[in-house]
Amino acid sequence: MTRQISADEMRILRMEDALQRRREMALHASEIGVFEFEPSTGETFWDDRVRGFWGVSADEPTNYDLVIRGVHPGDRALHDLSTEQALDPNGSGHLDITYRLYPLDGSPMRWMRAIASCYFDGDTPVRLVGTVQDVTAEKTQEQRNDVLLYELEHRVKNTLSTAIAVLDLSRIGQTDIDNYFTVAADRLRAIALSHDSLRRGSWTDVDLSTLLGREAERFLGAKSDRLKMHGDPVAIPAHNVMTMSMVLHELLTNAAKHGALAQDGGRIDVTTKVEAEVTHLIWQESLPNPTQGADGNGVQGFGSILLEHILPAEIGATTERKMTRKGLLFSLTFPNLMEPTL
Repeated sequence: MTRQISADEMRILRMEDALQRRREMALHASEIGVFEFEPSTGETFWDDRVRGFWGVSADEPTNYDLVIRGVHPGDRALHDLSTEQALDPNGSGHLDITYRLYPLDGSPMRWMRAIASCYFDGDTPVRLVGTVQDVTAEKTQEQRNDVLLYELEHRVKNTLSTAIAVLDLSRIGQTDIDNYFTVAADRLRAIALSHDSLRRGSWTDVDLSTLLGREAERFLGAKSDRLKMHGDPVAIPAHNVMTMSMVLHELLTNAAKHGALAQDGGRIDVTTKVEAEVTHLIWQESLPNPTQGADGNGVQGFGSILLEHILPAEIGATTERKMTRKGLLFSLTFPNLMEPTL
């Protein structure tokens, strides 16, 4: 005789069925696969998601050996050890491990996280039940963050070393403490401005015109037409941005104090030309009175050291500067593939 299911029992069955569907929907949305492992036989039971992760067909038998075949050789020992510990009746009975997986169908390597619990019959492990999830995106972001953190630490050390050197070299030729502080502070602001340009550009290459334009704002204000750029666009590698910013700062400072920007009607023309292996930059100042300021070679002190020694050492550049009848002429040639200095 068939027993009739009561209304309460039917309601419970429907609730359980709805709960199971929600679980399946949650697993599908989170891209989590479910597996079981029987230690006594070595057999595994995978859902379609896990089979997809490992790149095996729906009818292919699975076992622990197949699991290990997909695990990166460098992570197999860790996977074995973690599994043994989870099956140990004297342990926690839990597994939580992240490892690299090479799908057996030749798909790209991915990062997996497995979480499982072991069920025991006395001291005998009976079944390991858990989930695996593709965490490649999270792991890639984590690795990217590690690289960025290392790069940031490296940049901070270099910046502090540069700042100390700037403060020390800025004393050259200074006899007035107030003037020393003013000059040193301006140079430190140039360093800060270079970092801001890097931040705005997500710490990648920065266009030379951007560096020059931002630095020139402090000197020209509304008279930006007194400085013109001509020629090819030039991208400055991130590791050379600070040095190039300081070069532009020194040239503009000199122009504002002694050169083209110190006289009404003076102007500056910056011309760039990119060739196969090198880039040329010409900085030509034009004075309203060509006979003024024709003696010497313009930039002195720290600026001279920067242009003649630091810049060539930093980017492998060759430089030349001279005072022409028009004003200061500074030429810079540097390789297109500038390497970072340690």
